[in-house]
Amino acid sequence: MLDIKEEFRDSIASVLKAECDNLSLRAHVDGENDLDLSLWQHATQLGWLSVMIKEEFDGLGQDFSMIPVFHREFGHYLAPGDFISIHTFIAMLQAINDADFSKQYLPELAAGHIKPLVPVTDDHIALELKNGLLQGISGPLLGPAGASIAAVRATAENGDPTIAIVNTKTPGCAIKAMPVLDQTRRRLCTAACSEEQPLIVLQDDLFTRANSALHTSARLATASDSIGVGYRALQSTVAYLSERQQFGQPIAAFQAIQHRCANIAKNLKLAECQLAAALAQLINGDDDNEAWIALAKAECDEASTQAAAESIQLHGGVGFTWEYDCHFFLHRTRLNEQLFGSPNNLRGEALESFTSDFRPTSQ
Repeated sequence: MLDIKEEFRDSIASVLKAECDNLSLRAHVDGENDLDLSLWQHATQLGWLSVMIKEEFDGLGQDFSMIPVFHREFGHYLAPGDFISIHTFIAMLQAINDADFSKQYLPELAAGHIKPLVPVTDDHIALELKNGLLQGISGPLLGPAGASIAAVRATAENGDPTIAIVNTKTPGCAIKAMPVLDQTRRRLCTAACSEEQPLIVLQDDLFTRANSALHTSARLATASDSIGVGYRALQSTVAYLSERQQFGQPIAAFQAIQHRCANIAKNLKLAECQLAAALAQLINGDDDNEAWIALAKAECDEASTQAAAESIQLHGGVGFTWEYDCHFFLHRTRLNEQLFGSPNNLRGEALESFTSDFRPTSQ
């Protein structure tokens, strides 16, 4: 019998295979259909949004292990729609464990009635919390079109970092879109707040728990998306190499080409194994799980970007044309590299975590 993960994966893959064919994706990029809204409707009907929400709040009560299952399929099909943000927002709400706030918002999130934005960097830009009101501009936020709620980073009056959750539909909050190279996901924006009253402010221990959940969920999701894109790039490249003829035979028969493809596959598999190991540590409750997830995201992003870049090279001149998908692969992986920490920053963060216990204390 299929377990719940396999059933979940099959549910997602069957929908994406039917909805995200090449023509539909290109039509969406050209603004000729609402593929992202169609996938959102499927998500609400099939329980994709509620998979990690506790059963008491109308969810399925699953753990973080469902995130890679979901987002790898979305990466593989280059599917639009920023579901990374809703899974991350849900993880944050459940981490702070505010009964009243959870009761009000988690069932609405499960039903797809609320679309959230989440911060993609640790930079609060110029957003400050003074006298309980937010003033300034947030850092980049990720989320679907029509988002009605946002988690933003800000600085409290005492200088401490905070995460504030705001209603984006009020007069005191203006959402402004940002240009994004990745045409399959065009949903980066900023929030400009003018004396905006937050719905809730997360400080001290609540901030620590929410920030940890944000990093964990978002990085797992983004790394999994990258792995999906990377394997799709490899699959597309091998298919092309098997058909393209040179000197009377497919160019896939040349040993140098085979070595390059094997190197792509090796790097993707190593990154995938590192992600699986980091997830296992998270599920087992190991102390350094957040650092290992950071390292896994760095490896997954770099392996998938290499796969996308090699895809363009191995396609030759046609790899640069609109008719082939190579540019979609590269743009998506390049964006993933910058969301929730670049590879270099993530490795520095992990190093900081691993060495913090070995520093001498001041006398």
